[in-house]
Amino acid sequence: MPDEDLTKELIEGPDKLIEVIEKKDIDKKDPLSYTKTLKTYLFDNEINATILASDKPNANKFSGIVEWIGDRRDDEKGSEFFIRSRSEGKVITFGINNVKICNYNPQKRSFKIIQNPVTCPVCNQPILPNQSTITCPNCHVVAHKDDYLEYLKMKGECPSCSAKLTLKGK
Repeated sequence: MPDEDLTKELIEGPDKLIEVIEKKDIDKKDPLSYTKTLKTYLFDNEINATILASDKPNANKFSGIVEWIGDRRDDEKGSEFFIRSRSEGKVITFGINNVKICNYNPQKRSFKIIQNPVTCPVCNQPILPNQSTITCPNCHVVAHKDDYLEYLKMKGECPSCSAKLTLKGK
């Protein structure tokens, strides 16, 4: 069975994504099993994911087991995955601006997601799937967490929208 393009469903959110996966899973001996808490799906089955920073042959990648899929915390359209690799667990946020394609293989229960390269507004370097990021609460720009916080300490504002921000509570 060929991979299915679920890019649209990934961007629509976890409810739509799970609905489509369940339809693809209908004749499996081991049907998809999860616990839904609000809009987060915690999986009992093993679902694998490989996230590539771009479609270039040597693109940085992050792979592991998807433990949960949920709504984005910034209330933007899209989904968040919590992926556990051998060495770490990481929340990766997907939306219209950073997903090029999301393929799902129902036989293997695995995602392959290729991201559009996103550049940090502070250091102008690509943000890789395994790097810690932070999002501006005002304009939702994504940046390397350490770069953004250092910029915020020095300037007191977002490097993208210039909103006045503080480190209070960080």
